[in-house]
Amino acid sequence: MKIRDYARIVIEGIDGSGKSYLANQVLSYLGEQGHYIPGYNRVIGHKPPMPQWWMDQLAYNPVGKVVVHDRFFYPELIYGPVLRGTLVMDQSVQRYVQEFLRHRALLIYCRPPISTISKGIEKEHQMKGVKEHFNDLLLAYDQLMINEANVMDGRFHKYDWTEPTGLAKLLYRMAGYIYE
Repeated sequence: MKIRDYARIVIEGIDGSGKSYLANQVLSYLGEQGHYIPGYNRVIGHKPPMPQWWMDQLAYNPVGKVVVHDRFFYPELIYGPVLRGTLVMDQSVQRYVQEFLRHRALLIYCRPPISTISKGIEKEHQMKGVKEHFNDLLLAYDQLMINEANVMDGRFHKYDWTEPTGLAKLLYRMAGYIYE
């Protein structure tokens, strides 16, 4: 089976929701066919400004690989307005990136129960303001993901890793997306 061009899996969710854990499981499933790209804030060393970095990542198309993003673009639409009061991009960049993802990516929203997310946030160091604005961030994520689900043409999956069959369902759906 051939992997579709520009196959992307974007794993999103609020801090503590299990994104990195899921990314590791997805990459394990994909094996040599997977290529991991961490979220912008986890990239070590020199990197261009966020909007340019997004564009560079979208242009990257490794042949025979599925790019797995552990966060990509959507956090800026949530954390920017809630924590900084502004976005770091203009509307044309936002529109371009969003349309690319809407037509090319499988968007996975990690959304376990609130009590599980709260425990995850307490375990790890968080960006300044996340704990204080947890409810606002979660509500904003839920609203944005509902909007994206409505326009992703079936390439949206809400994932709750606390459900016993959740991973099996996700991997089945994912296989239907990545191969032509």
